Amino acid sequence: MIGFELKINGNVICSAGVGGLRFLTVALTWMRRKEEEINVSVGGMAFQANGDSEEVRWLNQSVAPGDEIVIRIVDRLGYDEPVQRLPTNPNQERETMWQILENLKQQFGGGEELKQP
Repeated sequence: MIGFELKINGNVICSAGVGGLRFLTVALTWMRRKEEEINVSVGGMAFQANGDSEEVRWLNQSVAPGDEIVIRIVDRLGYDEPVQRLPTNPNQERETMWQILENLKQQFGGGEELKQP
């Protein structure tokens, strides 16, 4: 099964992958709020045995200039357990998408009224 091994400054931080994965991501983010922040995260979405899906997370860690981050694509049977599993709710996801659509219509102007299926 395909997964990612993440090293920071030569140390293996996590080995991410689970059966039933829909997607797996590694994200490196820089933000400037009051102060600059740099963050690396590893997560994805997986199917549960009953067919529901869940968000899975292995890492959410601050990094700094000079840190070396290495992502290796691996194919193995076993990986670290996610540190967090969050069940998803399909009805809630649909409602969230409609809220986003309504916000975009208000922000940019919208045409005719849309109706939820």
